Amino acid sequence: QRDLDIGKVLEGCGIDRTAPPEEDMTDEMWEQVLLRKQAAGVSGTERKLCLWLKSAEGVQDLDRFDGSSDAYVRMRLVDKDGNPVSVTQESRVDWDGGATPVWNQLFEFEGLLKPLEYKLRMTLMDHDSWLGLKWHITDWLASEDTLGVATFDLCDLVNSKCWQHKALAFGRSTLKVAFNTDGRWGNKGEIKDEDAGGK
Repeated sequence: QRDLDIGKVLEGCGIDRTAPPEEDMTDEMWEQVLLRKQAAGVSGTERKLCLWLKSAEGVQDLDRFDGSSDAYVRMRLVDKDGNPVSVTQESRVDWDGGATPVWNQLFEFEGLLKPLEYKLRMTLMDHDSWLGLKWHITDWLASEDTLGVATFDLCDLVNSKCWQHKALAFGRSTLKVAFNTDGRWGNKGEIKDEDAGGK
């Protein structure tokens, strides 16, 4: 068996095997990374969004039976044309959470090719239950009420490993969330004082 210097072979073929730093990679380079990982059976890219869904305030009561909203949130990413680029994710239902539901859940959106061009669309829903019963067997008798819709531009997120806290308006309601890009993507600004911490 002959010794083979892979580095010299690649150099002789004009192939640069040294990857550039992540912060210097263009969207086209990230797209190639994703395609090669998919071809190799490795899922996703290094670009992902971590969403901390915390709570809401001022949620309207639309429940027709017991007068207390059972709120949950549907979330998905869309591109600049409004086309979905992620699966829709749902929070748990805060039964009888009323005007101040609390979820305190983490969600991840992975494999983001051009996150700065995406928007997070969040729909606040009221899970109606039939005659106040909260078992899944009665779900087919119930309808769902939309309490509000909010859209957040991911280009407003700073390239940082810190959590960025936001209060999103849903009409008269406010949804409290936090985002984290793990310092892998985002704009080159600084995190505002009001976004650096939150409850």
